[in-house]
Amino acid sequence: MSERQKNDLGAEKVKIKRSSNVQIEQRKRITVSGVDEVVNVSETLLTLVTGAGAVNVYGTGMHINKYNADEGLLVVDGEIDAFRYAENAKQGGFLKRVFR
Repeated sequence: MSERQKNDLGAEKVKIKRSSNVQIEQRKRITVSGVDEVVNVSETLLTLVTGAGAVNVYGTGMHINKYNADEGLLVVDGEIDAFRYAENAKQGGFLKRVFR
């Protein structure tokens, strides 16, 4: 699926929505595919936008092991406590609140 948008110069920009998959390995590593954007990174909170909506990952000592923006692949190591889709993520509500 894709969205077509025009930038400030009138050029057309196509944004492709990727399918998203999540794998958590013994609460020590999380691998997320379909990542469109990494919004926030800290040792206790990771916020990202995926094809399935905005996501918060909570934990301690988290750090990015690998990030490939072209492929939309993110690997984070640390103690993973929770993975949660943001409220109204599929309707774009999270991003609308962030970028007011």
